[in-house]
Amino acid sequence: HRRLGDGCFENFMAEKEDIRLSLAKRAKTLASAFSSLEGMTCNRVEGAIYAFPRIHLPAAAIKAAKAEGMSPDLFYACRLLDATGIAVVPGSGFHQVSGRNKATGTWHIRCTILPGEDKIKVMIPRLKEFHESFMNEFRDRS
Repeated sequence: HRRLGDGCFENFMAEKEDIRLSLAKRAKTLASAFSSLEGMTCNRVEGAIYAFPRIHLPAAAIKAAKAEGMSPDLFYACRLLDATGIAVVPGSGFHQVSGRNKATGTWHIRCTILPGEDKIKVMIPRLKEFHESFMNEFRDRS
């Protein structure tokens, strides 16, 4: 049991606070990055180690996913992994509820905030570049 006056208590408390602040910074950085992407929205991460952004995918991407026998969010996650090495989990694995219009539904990905701040800073530009390319490839041409 650690308490004030123990030789290592102050070090323990400082380390604990540094970790908490770093996790909060990573959560804010990732949520902001996801929300800055076209067709993505991400709520603030609170009390969890995951961001769970919603992806509004173009109809052509949904059609391409179905042609490959995949859910659209799995299709996006696989393409992201193949192109960048960034691993996310498709929201369909969490039995997300389809929207009122079953043809469109809702799609999400889950991304952990646990990598170090330096790794997240390197990941975000790769994520943005992939996402822009993906959206351009499948953009609705109406």
